[in-house]
This record gives sequence, structure tokens and C-alpha cells, in this order.
Amino acid sequence: MGCCEAQYAVDDITAMMINDIHLDPDINYENYPVPSDLINAARDDLIKKLSEKELEYANKSDYFSGKYNSASAKVISVTREWYVDQVKYQVREMFSEASEEINKTIKNKFSDPEKIKQANRDAAKFLLRGFKLPLGLPMRAYHVDKNGNIYRPKLFRRGTRA
Repeated sequence: MGCCEAQYAVDDITAMMINDIHLDPDINYENYPVPSDLINAARDDLIKKLSEKELEYANKSDYFSGKYNSASAKVISVTREWYVDQVKYQVREMFSEASEEINKTIKNKFSDPEKIKQANRDAAKFLLRGFKLPLGLPMRAYHVDKNGNIYRPKLFRRGTRA
């Protein structure tokens, strides 16, 4: 045991996290249209899932049964616990910092930041309702040029080329 064993333990936990921890699909732009709210929801979801698996990742029972099996076992056990705590800490710090930076930028760039956030929320609600075509009403399709002017298309006869 030793430094290589500690590295294996960290690699083991990392592989488990990659396999186990997935962002809730309900955390998306439709449900969290304000970017800082989206980041905060993702942060909270990831930390919750890491916390739920923390004992499994630390796996202290493999190294400790009333007392540590050896000095090396204690090092490995403490390293595993530290690593899980470190991942949670970094998720919390990075996501919180990003959220604060977004809010700070919105506040600095816009005179009424709450109106911007509400506009995002309203836009998401509108998109969730979906687009509906007014069926039953006469609708005309027109050819328009790049400036939006309506024009009649050239008619081509069979066998001629444009």
C-alpha cells in the first residue's frame, strides 16, 4: 500500500462518479430559463447525488473495523473521504462562482436585471406552450425576396431550364 494505492482509490471513485452521477434531465433551459438559476439547480442536483453516494465512495468499512487494518489502510480511507469532499467542494465553488458572475454581468449590463430574468422566464413559458397554427383560416404563401418584398415566381414550362 502507499501512494499508488491512494491513486487507485481516487481513480476508482472517479470511475464510480462518472458511472453514477448524471444531471437530472428536468434541469434544462425550459425549466430554468435564467442561466444562473440553471447553474444553481445543476450544482444542487450534483451535490445531492454525491452526498447520497458519499459513504459508498469513501468505502470506510474496507479499511476500518473498530480500528484501522493498518497505517496504510488509514491513509487510503482518509484519502477516499477527502477526495469525495473535495469533489463536492469544487462543484459547489465552481458552479456558485459561475452563477454569481452571470448575475453580476446582468446587473452591470442592464438597468433592471429582474426584468431580464423575468423575460427569460416568460419566453420559456411561451416556448413550452408550443406554436399553434390557426387551422381553418385561409393562409396564403407568397414568394418574397431578401428584403421581404412579394414577387410572382417565373413559371417554367416542361422541358425548359431555369
